[in-house]
Amino acid sequence: MSLVKVDNVEKQYNRDRKALYPISLSINKNEKLGIVGETGSGKSTLLKVIAGLIAPDGGSVAFKGKVLHNPLDQLIPGHPSIAYLSQHFELPFFRTVEEIVYDPYKISQDGVNELFKACHIDHLIQADSQQLSGGEKQRVAIARLLVDTPEILLLDEPFSNLDLYHQNVIKSTLKNIESTMDTTIVLVAHNPLDVLSWADIILAMKLGKVVQTDGPFNIYNFPNNEYVAGLFGKYNMVNPAKWGIKDKRLTKIKSKVIVRPEAFSISNNKEVGTSGMVLEKTYFGSHEQLLVKVGDEELIVNADVGKFSNRDKVFIHLKPVSQQ
Repeated sequence: MSLVKVDNVEKQYNRDRKALYPISLSINKNEKLGIVGETGSGKSTLLKVIAGLIAPDGGSVAFKGKVLHNPLDQLIPGHPSIAYLSQHFELPFFRTVEEIVYDPYKISQDGVNELFKACHIDHLIQADSQQLSGGEKQRVAIARLLVDTPEILLLDEPFSNLDLYHQNVIKSTLKNIESTMDTTIVLVAHNPLDVLSWADIILAMKLGKVVQTDGPFNIYNFPNNEYVAGLFGKYNMVNPAKWGIKDKRLTKIKSKVIVRPEAFSISNNKEVGTSGMVLEKTYFGSHEQLLVKVGDEELIVNADVGKFSNRDKVFIHLKPVSQQ
């Protein structure tokens, strides 16, 4: 049995705007689900419906086989086993981290100490809430929710407005929570790349509809359309016949298929590949991204740093996408 089952849920806020078209999905225990999409795609609305905070206009959400109560019929909306953290959360003023998180009626001292460690806030126990950075506040807010030992944790854009260092600390925190607390996590991300290395399943949304649900490898390498491809970075639209592409997993769009920059190999060896010319290059630290003119096509290709210059004649070869 699925931990959470969403069955044909839909939501409309007004006559002109439908936030969710009928959506169905299942969330299994310990499955990491990432929800991505452009602003206004319905990600946060779907998360709040799953949390039992917003009543759908149609369909239902069931937790362990039991349909969630309508939040309008409850004094306190939601479900005790489902914790939700909004992207606009606030911590109480003039209280220490320990005062915010520790509740002796809900958790033991040993238990809260383990929670402090899992959330990387054990060095902040006596800090005032208003002295914390954004990433620290985020981790304290998560710890406060985990005191109630929820079975599922719903996080709405936990990486937004954080620098790379604090994003990585949050990711480490989530990993600790998954491994030590047996908590299933669903995460909405503003930047889809944040969930690519984390999620087991990724759900891509656009204008209130689910446009693709797949594992990270497939959704990156075999997106259903250009919208999904663009969520996860640069891509090329190429003629499969010209490049000898026979992989049936690739989605055909107007006689062309989507291929990522790293799918091409580039060299000075004329014995391998099709000739082209480097038009421009962009530095990304670990690699450079080249714009290469090949016949009537302009391709984005990844290359080693400093290996090629503008106007260089190069040879391009398309590598087969590995199986997974």
